[in-house]
Amino acid sequence: NTPIGDLISSITRQLAWGHHDLRDISNYYWFSGVTSGGNAYCRQWYSSGVYSEKLLQDIRSGKLVQSNLFYWNEWQQSFGFP
Repeated sequence: NTPIGDLISSITRQLAWGHHDLRDISNYYWFSGVTSGGNAYCRQWYSSGVYSEKLLQDIRSGKLVQSNLFYWNEWQQSFGFP
């Protein structure tokens, strides 16, 4: 991994959230190992205190999932279920 690899991977990953046609190249950079990844401290929220029960059911059932690839499934990242 190099700083340039991190930069390119990060930029394409951020662009690919809004432009789905860039996801293949973003996945390539991510899985090829040109990026070193990173860590962050996140605030934990209890989902029952933030989301309605109906929304939680939709999330858990996969109704709101647009991709089966873990990285592009923002619900999977937040809730940790398929």
